[in-house]
Amino acid sequence: SQTASYIHHSKTGNVWICSDGKLFKVTFHPDGMVDQVIKICSLPEGSGIRALCEVGDYLWFNYSNGIYRIKEAALSEQEPSLVSETLHLPGVYVTVMRNRSNEIWIGSYQGLYRYNAESGRIKHYAYQEHNINSLSQNLITDIAFTDDYNVLVSTFRGLNYYNSITDSFERINRDID
Repeated sequence: SQTASYIHHSKTGNVWICSDGKLFKVTFHPDGMVDQVIKICSLPEGSGIRALCEVGDYLWFNYSNGIYRIKEAALSEQEPSLVSETLHLPGVYVTVMRNRSNEIWIGSYQGLYRYNAESGRIKHYAYQEHNINSLSQNLITDIAFTDDYNVLVSTFRGLNYYNSITDSFERINRDID
């Protein structure tokens, strides 16, 4: 009996499972029955995937002090490759990743990162005690997008609305202690 620490259902219908230091891909027959369970890669000792998102034909995920990728179409073992040196993030504990129009939003215990997949630029957002337009806390628990492309970021201290015009946040639950 193995424990699954992360499960993702990809747009192609495959299921990706991180379990006991390995990443598996489960493919299905058209009738919904399991076709194959493929070991895609092993993870470093003591690490696991906590966040994964689809970007083009790839799956991006936290791995070995950074954001790495593998081909979603893989049918055999492959070595994850670092997306960009910009996404080598030693000491950053990634909690969630979301993709919206090639802007990859990466939540962590150290705040929020916005990575532009086309330009390769990254921006870090963090809580600042005396700035009400900063995040309400650095520990990011989730990221969501509205239909009109707004970004909502949740922390244990409330919800944060990203204002793309001012490149800052509005704390929706400011009065929480």
